[in-house]
Amino acid sequence: MSCEHCHCFNMDEWSDAEGNTVSSHKPGSFQGAMEEPFFEPLGELTVPPDQRHFATRDGLPRYPEGIRNVTKSGGRLIVIYGVGRVCHVAFWEPHFAAEFDSVENWKQDYSTAAKPHPLTIEQNAITSFKSRTTQVSARANTIGPGPFLEADYAIGGCDAIMLFTGLETGGTSSSGYCPRGTCWKTFQPLRVHGSPIPVAYSRHVCTTDNAAGSLCSEAVAHTCNG
Repeated sequence: MSCEHCHCFNMDEWSDAEGNTVSSHKPGSFQGAMEEPFFEPLGELTVPPDQRHFATRDGLPRYPEGIRNVTKSGGRLIVIYGVGRVCHVAFWEPHFAAEFDSVENWKQDYSTAAKPHPLTIEQNAITSFKSRTTQVSARANTIGPGPFLEADYAIGGCDAIMLFTGLETGGTSSSGYCPRGTCWKTFQPLRVHGSPIPVAYSRHVCTTDNAAGSLCSEAVAHTCNG
């Protein structure tokens, strides 16, 4: 099946303090992680180059309009994500909540040169930089909760996997195996105040009800923020 109907918007990318992103050829680059194992092997069936969008300083601010153009023409917004070790989605970290005076203001579309949590740096050092923490950037560009909460469908799980063996962190369990070009993982539900949240979301983040889905996401953010 051809992917010519697909538009891909990468969630995040490592950057410097001005939001300039790393080269796609550098280790740990998320653009490179999409191009080499995903776009290139599809050959003639791949996503057209002009429909691949990456979280660069100039490209990320155009995401909201680009996504709206696709959905207005009948497209569906499907968010595929993992919940990080400190409960981030993309690089939108729980501690960012302290910067906003309301939940509505917290629902930003994106952030450039954001500061990931130290445990996020550690997690990525292990999974992408051969445990060399000093080689991981201290900044990153990322989408915010805005597009995530507007998704028609969201598919995700707790992917704080260390060395692809198995990890128990903050009440979440995960295991996985990722050979070149493929990836499968098994997940247990994330729990907030003892209530399980399904990891394969059907619509609007947590449930088929938009308001409930928003409340569920906010509960995760506030719980992880302490």
